[in-house]
Amino acid sequence: MVALTIPNLRAFTTHLFLKETFDQFLLVEADIVTFNSFHIDGMINEDFYTEEEKEQLGFEPFSRWMSIRPICFSLIRGSKLPLSFKIVFRLSASGTQKLLTQAGLSDRYDVEALYFNILYKNNALTCITGTSSREFTMDKTVEHIWDEKIRQFFKKWEIDFDQA
Repeated sequence: MVALTIPNLRAFTTHLFLKETFDQFLLVEADIVTFNSFHIDGMINEDFYTEEEKEQLGFEPFSRWMSIRPICFSLIRGSKLPLSFKIVFRLSASGTQKLLTQAGLSDRYDVEALYFNILYKNNALTCITGTSSREFTMDKTVEHIWDEKIRQFFKKWEIDFDQA
């Protein structure tokens, strides 16, 4: 787990809410506090889709950020900053498998999910990584690889950060 502080709030939120930068991630949940408190559960209601639609969509249990981003942007848009927001992203199952395979770890670790949390409060924005394994392990190899992948992702998109 690593905590990254984001010094340029405007640049980061432009990437988050206006650009496609984070669209590859799955949304686990979002909490946005403005004039009201809004909670979005990213879990997809499977009953909404037919079996054919699920097959066409390459069904994941959570919504892609690209489909929820406009809704979240509409909640924060305006002349005043939100009081706070928390957005929890998850790498897709195929993305997780690809990352483990590239690192030569796919047969050694049973990873449930790789998370990435964005927390904004009191004019400070922090991004925190996290991992979830199906089995307890003291080995932090996957965690370190995921932390580095997020740092590389930020560098690729020229998102400035300081490591706390």
